[in-house]
Amino acid sequence: MAKSILRITLTHKSNMRKLLITILISTIFVGTSSALTFVNNKDGNQVVNTKNGNKASQINYQDGKKVGETKYEYYDNGQKRTETNYKDGARNGKRTYWDINGNKISEEYYKKGWKDGNSFVWYRSGHLRSKRIFIADKISKYYLWYENGQTKW
Repeated sequence: MAKSILRITLTHKSNMRKLLITILISTIFVGTSSALTFVNNKDGNQVVNTKNGNKASQINYQDGKKVGETKYEYYDNGQKRTETNYKDGARNGKRTYWDINGNKISEEYYKKGWKDGNSFVWYRSGHLRSKRIFIADKISKYYLWYENGQTKW
């Protein structure tokens, strides 16, 4: 098994915890054989690249908080993995996940860091698998479907 090589460039101490979390998550998503390069600017973009130079993630910061409102994560092949919107450092708006081939896996909505609104999950075939409705991070309704489109419950 190849060892992961890690280079971290920090310009702002308060981002250390966020970077460590990003390192952990990115290592899980990207795999242990990928070398990651982290570049963090006090204000602006934090970019994480894989050993082959593809972007693994990108986060916009202002005054040490996530802003610009969007974080992107990518697979090794360059395909987008997630897109998450932020406001004042908290998830706010739509968060979308895709598989390695670019098929949408799920979509959920946040308000001030809490799940709020519809949350969808799809089968690989593209058929809807589940729909959950959240209010202030609590499920208020839950619907499930079989892959053929028939209602489960």
